[in-house]
Amino acid sequence: RWWTSFDQALAAGLAAEIDLGQSLPNDIDALYVVGLSQETPDDLFRDHVDAGLLAPIAPGSPTNTVHGEPAADLAQNGGVWLDLLRTPPDQTGASQISQTLTGDPDRLLPLPDGDTAARLLNQNLVRALWPVLWGHPFKDILGLGAAVHKAGLWAGDNLIPEGPSPALRIGSVPYGLLPTSSLVHWTPDNNDPAFEVVMADHLARLRADWRAAAETAGNVENADTAKLLDLLSRTASSRQYAWRNMTSLEQLLGVFLGGAFGFVYDHAIDWWEDLASVPLSYPIDPQRHFIASGWPQDLAIPLVMPDNLPPGVSFTDVIEMIRQTYPGQLADGTLLHEAFDDKMPNSLLIRLLWAARVMAAAEVVRATREDVGPMMEHLSLPDEVTQLQRDAQMFDVLPPGLAASDIYLRLQDALQAIAETPVEMLERAFKAVLDTAIYRIDPWITGYSWRRLEALIDQKYPMQLGIYGWVDNPKPGT
Repeated sequence: RWWTSFDQALAAGLAAEIDLGQSLPNDIDALYVVGLSQETPDDLFRDHVDAGLLAPIAPGSPTNTVHGEPAADLAQNGGVWLDLLRTPPDQTGASQISQTLTGDPDRLLPLPDGDTAARLLNQNLVRALWPVLWGHPFKDILGLGAAVHKAGLWAGDNLIPEGPSPALRIGSVPYGLLPTSSLVHWTPDNNDPAFEVVMADHLARLRADWRAAAETAGNVENADTAKLLDLLSRTASSRQYAWRNMTSLEQLLGVFLGGAFGFVYDHAIDWWEDLASVPLSYPIDPQRHFIASGWPQDLAIPLVMPDNLPPGVSFTDVIEMIRQTYPGQLADGTLLHEAFDDKMPNSLLIRLLWAARVMAAAEVVRATREDVGPMMEHLSLPDEVTQLQRDAQMFDVLPPGLAASDIYLRLQDALQAIAETPVEMLERAFKAVLDTAIYRIDPWITGYSWRRLEALIDQKYPMQLGIYGWVDNPKPGT
């Protein structure tokens, strides 16, 4: 009876009276309740499984209703569960959920739709695209140095844009499953990467800026019809992308002033640094000062599947060509000329993977000669061989013990996996990866908690059952 009686709940120790002082505040935004028991979560979630209530939800699928009908199969047919017990299919996603919730990858198996999983696909895309989406901007533009390679190895394991575990449902109610922690109170263990604690401080600052921007943008409260429809129509990943040319001030002034630009250059840099005061408040050291050139242009090519491939050449064939071709021939146009008649496949993913392999090979060459600074191109002579091409054409061996070598090897393995992945799965996951490279910081923050949770699971650290709940705008005394 405690559920319907406050007095009974008090007697059962399941309710409490909170003294708010002499005056009752009427502006409490939310009341949060957090608890931690000595029980393990195993039995609770196993009971949900045995009741036929728990199952993964495929990434990108609707979670509630479509046209009044359940969006997900709730597996209410007993035959579904009987088939699971007789001949259980792949349970990769179910195993990830079980391990995240209980520490045991087999405790909650089998589950319907248990093959639903995106972690490895996300990891492969991040590993394959790291050199071009993060490595080049972080190292060559922001000047963050050799630590970028180590960060790339960390990101290949822990930066998972669609989340390290599938979403799940209990009955018809969907739940996201994300590890979380406090960046502000993050304390490194002895074996944690050294850059992690430094990065945590900066991520906490970024999160505060992102939160302030979100609060300024508002929500559905007091929204007019246009804003309400805009907010309700937003999707988890971006629906469209655009690109914009970037030119360095050094190159621009060199073209117009022929190199004699000392006085003008100083004023231009002062102007640039004033515009970039917010990012410059972080510990970056840009070696070139880039500005936007021209208007944003809508991306006019497909994200994944090109529509201009030569007859008889498949998407898988192209990825394998990128993986197997000598990096120097990717850089100098040999493959483009011989296999594609000088017409680059019009797929954003393919073009980024092409560039990523060239950059990864060049970084191995540079790391071998202990050149850890930004890769700088000449400001003039645009027709000459670029520094990137020169370095890629010198690629020969993979020296052991170099983070750049490990990034290259991971990229190679990831390319092979991407070649074997259905295009529709790549389309969905690639959008999440692009958004993470453009504006999302939440996968970085989640990555901290995920890495530590994985370590605790490996150490067989005992799980405890917790509770979390809240009430928005509570009215004391009512």
